[in-house]
Amino acid sequence: MIKALLEGIVWGLVLSMMLGPVFFGLIHTSIHKGFKKALLYASGVACSDAFFIAITYFGVAGFMEEPDFQKFMTIVGGVIMIAFGIYYLLKKAPDSIQLENQKKQPSKSNMWIKGFILNGINPSVFLFWIGMVGYVTTTYENSQSHVFVFFLFSILTVFSADTLKAFIAHKIKIYFTVKVLNKMNKVLGAMILLAGVSLLYNFFTETQ
Repeated sequence: MIKALLEGIVWGLVLSMMLGPVFFGLIHTSIHKGFKKALLYASGVACSDAFFIAITYFGVAGFMEEPDFQKFMTIVGGVIMIAFGIYYLLKKAPDSIQLENQKKQPSKSNMWIKGFILNGINPSVFLFWIGMVGYVTTTYENSQSHVFVFFLFSILTVFSADTLKAFIAHKIKIYFTVKVLNKMNKVLGAMILLAGVSLLYNFFTETQ
């Protein structure tokens, strides 16, 4: 059981260190919307991870691998990522970073959904958890208690790491000028846009 716990923490750290749209989205949210909103974003990411683990472990991954359904999900995921990318490329930073004091604020549910969707439309996340499910079920001979402990501490580690990232970003936001924030928007947008284009490009080249 201890081995499953420790391995869960290690793999959670590995996932949390991956730089991608979700990472920059978290930092972006913490700076623009405040630490509390970033926590909601992080919880959405964690729930998205849990969802992928569940559908993979309980055998729905086989359904996800059906050619027609996979094609549909690939196209939808690519289009959504491109849309997100264009949005952030065109988005301008406000004159003030103290956005959490503004009257108009996104709802709590919107921030949670943002984290869930942005994490969910990233194919690498799904593939990562498919690999982990295969690894864990083989290593622990499909012992449900060990598998549960492994994934529980994986998700808790990812959430804890995201919380720390959001806290640090929130504390040092005074060093982020409008120019820096605009660059972050473009970096985030470019990463998401390129990921979406790459996804669709690989899909259409493989189907030809």
